Amino acid sequence: MRAGDGALMVQTVHMATMETAALSRSLREKAEALAAHLEGGRKEGFLVVLEELAALAFDDHRNGPPFLLELYYTIALLLLSYINRWELHDKVETKGLMQRDMHASWKESFDYLKKIAESLFDLRLSGEKNRAAAAIGKVRSYIEEHIGEDLSLVRLAGVIHFNPSYLSRLFKQESGVNLSEYIDEVRMEKAKELLKQDELRIAEVGARLGYETHHSFTRFFKKLTGVTPLEYRESLRN
Repeated sequence: MRAGDGALMVQTVHMATMETAALSRSLREKAEALAAHLEGGRKEGFLVVLEELAALAFDDHRNGPPFLLELYYTIALLLLSYINRWELHDKVETKGLMQRDMHASWKESFDYLKKIAESLFDLRLSGEKNRAAAAIGKVRSYIEEHIGEDLSLVRLAGVIHFNPSYLSRLFKQESGVNLSEYIDEVRMEKAKELLKQDELRIAEVGARLGYETHHSFTRFFKKLTGVTPLEYRESLRN
């Protein structure tokens, strides 16, 4: 071997080592990005990074089976960890997740990983919708059962341990009306129900709905119906 050949070989090995190190670093960074998107429920961001990794795997022919295998199992382990923590084994088919050789090709392997990821995001979205519906249902029930008590946004948020601003947005999103509008609707329905009971004075009806004075209750009632509580009660007798 000529003297120059040894130096060239060392340089080639050094460059290859640097390229391998760069690929490993890129893989780690993108895997961290994948994990962050998965935990944050950011489906689009996750799929973008996944496509970038697939491109990294197949665009460069120097990346042989060892790198592809590392890449596949890095993503697979990330997905499996999420499935384990949230106990989703009965909802997601994971038979081929840790068995790369079950897939006929590398493309099929990565398509499978994408399919699993999409299933996890769909499950998360469904779960969030269910939890949101349950939380709003609890707020509705509380309002109906405590219509004469403090129904401030802060109080209601505390009932379900939500941030007040988030509860306000979520209620409008789930119900189609503002929280204050819903409270007024429930209060009005209860007022009409109580006004049918002749033995109750107008002031008593108002007190049961949380109004300290007769006048404040009358203003509320007339604003929403156009008539006073007394006029409404008299209309029931006609």
